[in-house]
Amino acid sequence: VQEAPKAKPQAEPKESVYKVRANDTLWEVAIRTRANRSISPQQAMLAIQDLNPSAFINGNINRLKKNQVLRVPDEQQMLSRTFDEAVSEVALQNQATAKRKAQLDATRKDAAMQRDDKLS
Repeated sequence: VQEAPKAKPQAEPKESVYKVRANDTLWEVAIRTRANRSISPQQAMLAIQDLNPSAFINGNINRLKKNQVLRVPDEQQMLSRTFDEAVSEVALQNQATAKRKAQLDATRKDAAMQRDDKLS
């Protein structure tokens, strides 16, 4: 009687990572790393953010830190939000960035006007 060969244990799939380069945007990273084209960049971006919260300043997708090594989500993780949910969440984060930028611009303008007043 011959024994059946023992099945080799399946290796865990190796976790995929992406090293952020100096001028990378999260949009570009999402395009490069999404599992397939049926996943929107917005779905991929938010799944990346979910897996790597410390890679973003103030938790905003528009404030990706440089030189981060990001864990890349798998297809199931990228599809955890619907297209509409992902687009809506990305729009909210974009609005927050725009609002912050407008506040900074107003602060700079105010500071410049105060300097001008002192020089007059």
